[in-house]
Amino acid sequence: MKMSKLFRKVMIGAVILFGVISIATSVISGWNLYRHLTQEFTSKGTAIIKNIADSGVDMLVNRDLSTLQAVVDQFAEIHGVAYVYVANADGEIISHTFVPGIPDAVRRNQARQSQQAGGQQMQIVDLPVEGLGDIEDISSPMLAGKAGSVHVGMDKKVIRDIIWTSIKHQQIVLLAIFLISTLLAYMVVNRISRPLNLLAEHAQSLASRDFATSREESSDIEALARHAEDELGDLAKSFLYMEETLAHYIAHLQQAKAEVEEYSQKLEVKVRERTQELNERNEALEKTLAQLKDAQQQLVMQEKMASLGSLTAGIAHEIKNPLNFVNNFAELSVNLTQDLRADLEQEKDRISPAVLEDMEELLRDLEQNVQKINEHGKRADSIVRGMLLHSRGKQGERQLTDLNALVEEYLNLAYHGMRAQDASFNVTIEKDYDTSIGKVNLVPQDISRVLLNVVNNACDSVHEKRKESRDAFAPTLRVSTKSLGDRVEVRVWDNGRGIPPAVLDKVFNPFFTTKPAGKGTGLGLSISYDIVVSEHKGELQVLSEEGKYAEFIITLPKNAA
Repeated sequence: MKMSKLFRKVMIGAVILFGVISIATSVISGWNLYRHLTQEFTSKGTAIIKNIADSGVDMLVNRDLSTLQAVVDQFAEIHGVAYVYVANADGEIISHTFVPGIPDAVRRNQARQSQQAGGQQMQIVDLPVEGLGDIEDISSPMLAGKAGSVHVGMDKKVIRDIIWTSIKHQQIVLLAIFLISTLLAYMVVNRISRPLNLLAEHAQSLASRDFATSREESSDIEALARHAEDELGDLAKSFLYMEETLAHYIAHLQQAKAEVEEYSQKLEVKVRERTQELNERNEALEKTLAQLKDAQQQLVMQEKMASLGSLTAGIAHEIKNPLNFVNNFAELSVNLTQDLRADLEQEKDRISPAVLEDMEELLRDLEQNVQKINEHGKRADSIVRGMLLHSRGKQGERQLTDLNALVEEYLNLAYHGMRAQDASFNVTIEKDYDTSIGKVNLVPQDISRVLLNVVNNACDSVHEKRKESRDAFAPTLRVSTKSLGDRVEVRVWDNGRGIPPAVLDKVFNPFFTTKPAGKGTGLGLSISYDIVVSEHKGELQVLSEEGKYAEFIITLPKNAA
């Protein structure tokens, strides 16, 4: 028969309880037995010593050592006596039962007791002896130690053997009682657990039963419900009632499930139809959005041509002619100063040294001025050419360009442009150009437009913050370039008003601006983003903390196709 879980639990508890009781009983009885046996052995040893001491005094006085040895040997045959020996007043062992010789431990113990004042009293010492084991050495003086002393060694192993034998017998009796109790417990538990097992098996069958089919037979449970007049019978009746109730509710649930599945199928059809309709509308919206983006791009290009092309072309044409006169006459003036220096060199003997020195100094100043006019005239001419290229509205050609020179040129142009608009504008410019960049393959007029837009925005930001903070704020503009292997980086940092986090993601959107109405078109950064990302395959990023700083990072490939 299969052992029930209840019986297994009872058995585990019984084994644990039996083990605890057995150990506790063994320890208590063993300790009591050890204490009584030790007292008994001590009493036996004391009696032996007294007998030897009473009869041995005369033998020692008469020097009858053979009779003394016979007495000692007689007492050594008593059970539990390990040895007996007699020592004279000088501590010398004169009679003993040791074979073949006196152990060293006994000699050391005898010498120690002879030296102690306590040698005149009975002493009991636990003494480990080689070949004999643990010994209880009992000694008593004869005639207050004047005639010597008698020693009896009681073997503790005998005590341990008696204790272990007693414990074994006790455990056998306890084990027999345990086995009988286990058998009785098995009979009682089996009578209780059999109906419980039937109920458990029936509960498991309910868990795996398909209630949609016919009801299974449960004759054992029904018999238990009919015949049992105790709590188990009531439990069996409750199980049968629960089975019927479950079958009723499950039938209703299955009917409801079928209705839900039918409704779910209808709902899925409606969802698919609605999803298809939404997808069609989404596609139409995407097409409309694409058309809006195309129209927006066209507006961007038209605004770019309108706002930059016409203005730039008009200014460039107006400046070009007078600028040509300035450059031509500057070059001519350089040649004339050189001719004048040659004539002065020929006539220096006719001119006094003081006048000659003044004339040479004036001539040097004149040459420097003319060279500066020529140099800046050519720079202005390159700017005008760039403005004319801007006005054409066509994509320029890539050229190997000195990026550092381009940044420097349009940084100065933006700065002086701001100064021309507002004489109160001023800013500290910090420059850090990487000389290892070399030349970069780019469209100069387009990248210059990007630089102008970014630097102008930075100048506007610090200028507005200066107006708000007045003398408490020091406007600073930091421009740097850096080589990144096959790419170059341009950073424009300002400590102006910064960009609010809410609009940071919109700064490159067309027509979006944070400037007052009428001051900005919202196209500058959008055009710059297209030039850097779409045209030059680079990156344009912005970092900012509102009220503290803004930084634009332009990254360009050195040799883009």
